[in-house]
Parts: sequence; C-alpha cells; structure tokens
Amino acid sequence: AARPYANELAGIDLACIENDRPPWMFRGAFMLAKTYGLRRTVHAGEMCDEQTNLDNIYQALEQLDANGISHARPLYKKTVDGFDLVEHMIKNQVRLESNPRSNERTFGQDIAELHLDKLVEWGVLVTVNPDDPMLWPDGDTVHNLYALGVLYDKEFVDQMVANSYAAAWTGR
Repeated sequence: AARPYANELAGIDLACIENDRPPWMFRGAFMLAKTYGLRRTVHAGEMCDEQTNLDNIYQALEQLDANGISHARPLYKKTVDGFDLVEHMIKNQVRLESNPRSNERTFGQDIAELHLDKLVEWGVLVTVNPDDPMLWPDGDTVHNLYALGVLYDKEFVDQMVANSYAAAWTGR
C-alpha cells in the first residue's frame, strides 16, 4: 500500500501486542520496506515476560533488521542465547527509543530498572520518546526528560536530546 509513496516516507514502525504477534510474523513486510530504503522500528521487549521480551528484541534485530527498537525493557541484560543484543545495537547504530514514563505507568517498572545510564555508558544510542501520551497526562517527552533529570542529571538529559538529533530519520 505504501509503495507509491516510498520516496515520501522515512520508515515504518511495528507497534502491536507482542504476546500474540512476535516480530518474526512481520518479516515479509519489513524486508519489503527495506528494499524500498525505508527505515524500520519495532516496539519489542515491552509487554511479555522477561525471556519473551528478550526473544522479541532479538527477532526485531536479526529477523526484521530493525534500525530502531522501542521499549526493550530488559535490554540491559545484554544477551539472549549467546547473542549480544547491546553489541549488535552499537555496531549497527540501532537506536533505542526509550519510553520510561510509559513503562513506569503501564508495568509499574521503576525507571531506574531500565538502566538507561548503563546503556548510554556502553554506547547504545538511547533516545527518549513519548508513548501513548494521551493515556496519561505526564507521558509526553518533556515529562519523560524531567523524570530522567531527577533520576540522573542535566548532562544525561542533554545527552538524550543530542541522541534524538543524531538518531533522527532525516536526509534519506
């Protein structure tokens, strides 16, 4: 459906309920998008138990060749079945679109448990993004950045903003 508009699009994003629809199910669409030069983001590692979340991150990276991963709550664990997720993301400049307030509100996960500071320290291109901000009044980018500023510091927030520019899908 998007083929006639491929030159006008930057990319595609897979956002669905992961429990019943793991990333591998969308491989055909993602490979087609790749042939048209579109970038690819996958919401993975958000809604399932830890092992399934890690498996979904792996599938998004290896089978869908994602340029961006949203959420990836257990990414700091680094590996799944011997595959180093973090190393792959760094080597291939795959951005992590973190959604800390969403994870806190939806799953009760303390923002510190995402270990975004470690991921940045290791070299992952972490950005901060809203996720369904209409579902709660503090889910926008400003509130996400504020929460990270309280947890870490102003320099960390500045890094997140700089990373957003570095990771932007402009200039196809």
